[in-house]
Amino acid sequence: METYDQFPINLLESQGSITIPSVKVISDNVNIWENGGVVEHSVTPTSIILDTQSEGVSYIITNQKLGQFINLNGFFKEKSENKDRILLSTDLFAGGIGEYMCPDMLSLFYKQGKLAKLQFTITNPSRIVEFIIPIFDQIEVTPKEDDSYETKVKLWHLMCVIAISKANGIPTQRQLIETIMKRENMTEEHLNRVNNNATSISFMPPADDRKKLRILYDMVVIMIAGGQMTDEEKGLIGDIAYKFGFEPDKTLDYLMQTVFNEM
Repeated sequence: METYDQFPINLLESQGSITIPSVKVISDNVNIWENGGVVEHSVTPTSIILDTQSEGVSYIITNQKLGQFINLNGFFKEKSENKDRILLSTDLFAGGIGEYMCPDMLSLFYKQGKLAKLQFTITNPSRIVEFIIPIFDQIEVTPKEDDSYETKVKLWHLMCVIAISKANGIPTQRQLIETIMKRENMTEEHLNRVNNNATSISFMPPADDRKKLRILYDMVVIMIAGGQMTDEEKGLIGDIAYKFGFEPDKTLDYLMQTVFNEM
């Protein structure tokens, strides 16, 4: 069971004002719930933008395919805190306004102050649209002050491929990790930093598109070598491809075919 940050009971800001910073996050794990079960699942990286204004909080969902399940933009005028979530609503005590496919509530779940999950609740029809934020959006930007840009890129590169190898309990592919370390002129000290303190490694994309593809290629190699190609692993790679400015599905298909052709 997931454990999220806890909040006091503060309905409609009756116990004090609630501050929600504007934020843009990318989810690579989307679940559509109806009648207590998941009826649709997607690992397509999807941006969700929350914009806090004086009148309330607006949202934008940038995945057009989800428009069949939920209104892709909307506004919440009410804010509450309730145990494990911050709750945005349109008319809390009335249970919402019930407009077709318009969410009446949005639950925001946090881990250590970072947004980890969003749940949109729709009453017409009865549905929950859930967005889970990947681990890469939880990494604190606290690299060593004396690290060069090149070192930061290398550390993040190594963190990515290790994350893929561990995504579903697959043992780290030591031979492939060593090949990457040798090619990138990395030492055991780099590996130890990634293994022991990954949360201190910031998202640091290389400037060169060929280098970006190399990072994604290495991740696909480990994914395939692990004998599994799960949605979770594909979602992690797709999330990074999206942040690199590539089209996730086409990039992943291309790299998988490239790796298979070289085997």
